[in-house]
Amino acid sequence: MPSGNADLSLPSSNAESIDLGVDPTTLLTANILDRPSSLDELWDYLDVLKTKLVSEDPPSSQYLLVQRIPDDLFSALIEHPDVPKGVRATILYHEHMILYKIIPYHYHEKISRQFDTWINYALSNMGLSFINHDFWLGGAGRSAGRMCSKEADASFSPGMEPAAGAPIPWPSLVLEVGLSESVPRLQVDARWWYSNSDHQTQLVVLVSANPRSHDADIEIWTPVVNRRVGATTSGQHTHALECTQSARLRNGVVSGDALEIDFQTLMGRPSQNPQEIDLQLTPLCIQSICR
Repeated sequence: MPSGNADLSLPSSNAESIDLGVDPTTLLTANILDRPSSLDELWDYLDVLKTKLVSEDPPSSQYLLVQRIPDDLFSALIEHPDVPKGVRATILYHEHMILYKIIPYHYHEKISRQFDTWINYALSNMGLSFINHDFWLGGAGRSAGRMCSKEADASFSPGMEPAAGAPIPWPSLVLEVGLSESVPRLQVDARWWYSNSDHQTQLVVLVSANPRSHDADIEIWTPVVNRRVGATTSGQHTHALECTQSARLRNGVVSGDALEIDFQTLMGRPSQNPQEIDLQLTPLCIQSICR
């Protein structure tokens, strides 16, 4: 399987990398598919890579960078966003490239489903329900940023789900799951959601997991005052998305206290009764989600 360094002219600065939705290190270590001739060739390649990722000698990266895509094929991939199960796409429009994240294990999909179940359960205990259009779970829908489009592993939005064909709002919360080696890439993903949504997505949960040991690191990213020199607008402090809470799961034991998800940020409104409180991602919940 071809892999190695790609001949890239993509920017390496943090701001541009965030808008592109890429981590330069990820691009340099990704598996490479150059100038695919058809959709079938691309899907077959992704299937081969998924198989290799669960072999005794897996590739070092769970990412596939598809470059120099012919115009007609690139258009088809944009117009028909369906991809094989367990694959997420970041589309780099100006470069005619697509970066695929391959989720080779049922375990990773399970984390996304269990996380959705946990949020649904926590909110139902507050009297909120997707049946009553209090919120909806967006799954891996594609969101268009300034320079690329990205698919989350799971997403959450308050209110009623838009009708078919209607514009899809930015989610209030996004979940990104990756292998343990993919932490830098996941962190770029977190900042991408905040930056490209014009700060509408203010909660990003990152889970970097080892499917063999079931060890995991969980981070919650939320806006904080940007203390960087010069990070002001009209004399006012700007904000940046940073990791504000974290927990580690090792050998079935979670270190740290419960992680909190702010109710008002999640639902886009203040609580309206004593039942509506911040969500508690307890050590027991973390064990269940990553089990």
